[in-house]
Amino acid sequence: MNLVIDYMGEKSTLNPSLVRRQGLDAERVEQLKMSHIVLRHLRAQMSAIVAAGQVGPGGGPALLPQAGGDAPAPGALVGVYRPDVARLRELAELVDQMEFCQQELWGFDSDPHFHDWTRVPGCTCTKDANNPYRRANAGILDYPRQVEGDCPIHGGADGWMPSGRPLPEGPFWVVGGEYRVADWEEIIPATIEVHGPYAAREEALATWRGLMGAKFELNQWRYRVIGRAAASLPDAGRPALEAPGAACGEI
Repeated sequence: MNLVIDYMGEKSTLNPSLVRRQGLDAERVEQLKMSHIVLRHLRAQMSAIVAAGQVGPGGGPALLPQAGGDAPAPGALVGVYRPDVARLRELAELVDQMEFCQQELWGFDSDPHFHDWTRVPGCTCTKDANNPYRRANAGILDYPRQVEGDCPIHGGADGWMPSGRPLPEGPFWVVGGEYRVADWEEIIPATIEVHGPYAAREEALATWRGLMGAKFELNQWRYRVIGRAAASLPDAGRPALEAPGAACGEI
């Protein structure tokens, strides 16, 4: 099986030992790879907000140079920095929900203690002290999170955090593109498309049907619906578009 994730100029690999230990088949591996693409897509949107220093509802300048100095590098937390905090938090919550999806795909319990909540662009909270895997190795799971007061996402008087609870359904994304060969294991990075999020599976399925219908004559193209309970959703091999449940498992 191809375990490489190649998207937005970044390559990584799923843990082969964990894949074997969890008994994942090729389709589940591909769903996990697509889930990582969604995470990179979300984090890229957050990076764009941070780099631009977008002005939030309060108005005012986004980035100011230090007195007598040059303009700060994009994303530098100096002067007055007012990103769109509400949007950053929306995206951070979507990242958290996708981590629940990944736990499900790996065959793990849904446990927010293993979510790396500081690994989002814009977060300035300490990374090492909040690393969930270091905490787990030390036998400390239910721990108080160490939040920096000036963190644009988690700081401030309200002390915002992701909900830490998986939604009953969704959110869903439709992810796909052109594959190099018809074994559906190596997608061409430049062709990758990410659509969503969709709150309901029927919305995601409607997009999936439209994309598959547009590419039906192109045998190397494939899309998947990614979200919690993703295993019950179509992987978009070559199903009958009018009845995806019959071709791809119960919807």
